Amino acid sequence: MITGENGFLYNQLNLEDSDFIFLLGSPTFDGEITLEQSKKLHEYVQSTIKIINENTTKYIIFASSTGVNDVDFNHKGSMPYTLAKLFLENYIITYCDNYCILRIGTIITKDKSKIKMMKKSRIQNRILRKEYSNIPLFDYYLDLDEFIKITKEIINERKTGIIEYKLTKYSLSDLIRITNE
Repeated sequence: MITGENGFLYNQLNLEDSDFIFLLGSPTFDGEITLEQSKKLHEYVQSTIKIINENTTKYIIFASSTGVNDVDFNHKGSMPYTLAKLFLENYIITYCDNYCILRIGTIITKDKSKIKMMKKSRIQNRILRKEYSNIPLFDYYLDLDEFIKITKEIINERKTGIIEYKLTKYSLSDLIRITNE
């Protein structure tokens, strides 16, 4: 069973359904979360818990976020999403024996066709449209090809625990160059 089968990362991984549970799907939001989005996030947490409870004996892979490493209670826009991911991580750690938590950073790629497949709100899509507001001058990013390679290895080897992907620091000017090459 795989959740998030309509998402960008799932389509890039090109996985076939198997005997494991891959919790890849989750709602994403930009900026402050509205009441309606908060309800959607709550539904996501509840449905994920239900899937976990029904499959505690299976190998579970959970797509989390590097944001859980530094929860910022002063940044209200990302806090509910990050706290939901952190809560689900802890739930899995507490109730499952055979799991792998993937802490995924912001994905980037040099492939323009793949950039155009990402959500319009993603950083590289915004760069293509020359919309630079709210993009950090420096930040850490995860290369799409590296994500695919490592994630497939994790699945094939049935690795367990928490996986931190290697992120690369780029400036905004680096991202502009990479995106427009």
